[in-house]
Amino acid sequence: MKHHLFFLLVGTLLYGQNYQPLVNSNHVWKFALHSSPYCLPNETIQPVNYELKFGDEVVINQKTYREVYKQFQFTDAQTFQRIKNCDQTQENDGYLSFLNESNYNHEVLAGYIREDISNQKVYVLPLNQNEKILYNFEHDFTVNTSALTLLETNTLTAYNTNTIEYKFGLPYGAGYYYILEQIGDQSDLIHSTKNNIDGTMINLIAFSTDNGTTFYQRSNEVLKVNDLTTETTFKIVQNPVGNTLLLSNDNNIDQLQIVDASGKVILTRKNKFNTISTQHLNKGTYYLIIHSKHNTTKIPFIKK
Repeated sequence: MKHHLFFLLVGTLLYGQNYQPLVNSNHVWKFALHSSPYCLPNETIQPVNYELKFGDEVVINQKTYREVYKQFQFTDAQTFQRIKNCDQTQENDGYLSFLNESNYNHEVLAGYIREDISNQKVYVLPLNQNEKILYNFEHDFTVNTSALTLLETNTLTAYNTNTIEYKFGLPYGAGYYYILEQIGDQSDLIHSTKNNIDGTMINLIAFSTDNGTTFYQRSNEVLKVNDLTTETTFKIVQNPVGNTLLLSNDNNIDQLQIVDASGKVILTRKNKFNTISTQHLNKGTYYLIIHSKHNTTKIPFIKK
């Protein structure tokens, strides 16, 4: 959901609410690594599900962290290798560097995380990287140097968890960004780099507060096996794109936008989503940003 925003500084006023910690040994996230990464523009890869969970406490440089483990569910070694090669090409092996052909579907240590509850801050320590701040509820919310606008906060129940949702407006009118206390921004927690393989290609499928015994979806419904095999992503039918952009489906879309590489919004549409004229676009790289009820998806495409 991840452009997706990595290693961000998050700041909001809690409006008198009690802070709800994210780092809990019983928390488990289930994600889907979605199709059409930018480094494979002409290919569609079926979503790859994986889980993120916490392990033991460890002390590193006199700071107490909790281990972060990931376990992917690649269909086969060939699919894994193609995506790993994509990672190496685009991001210098920044995302899947801890996986190889012998462990790609095993539970593998991906890094470390710690939470300063008194100061309402969360830090991540990716493998072979320096510590980075993930969430900071004491400062103004910024991504790189672009400030986001806090539009509203809502107390609600999502993923069967009582939480506070923060809704932000993205720069250049590029849509909305959500953070849920205890759960995060509905994308992965730990990355080595800003990454074209995942980014907004990651969706949070479900969240568990009982160490993975039961997973709940955003709607608070229990996650069933069939839900994992349902294709919920949007795809561009042919990429690079000629004079017409075709979407594979337009279910539950509220609005879509085309944004250029600088972040400028070129087009905004609130209906007739499946076919979009791109005749007016110059050759180059663009992003199709799709706003649905609870998620924002960004799909890179090339205008030929």
